[in-house]
Amino acid sequence: MEAVRTKMRAEAYPAEDPKTLPNPKDIINAFLLLKGEDSLDVSGKSIEAQ
Repeated sequence: MEAVRTKMRAEAYPAEDPKTLPNPKDIINAFLLLKGEDSLDVSGKSIEAQ
């Protein structure tokens, strides 16, 4: 997984421009899909979140 704009990331990499990273709100749908019933039949696939 690529980096995501979080407070923890900013603390770990203070010189990194956070504007170059996706906001967690912009990628959450992929993770919610995997958590829900719509993904029960999903197996062996790569999910692109970013």
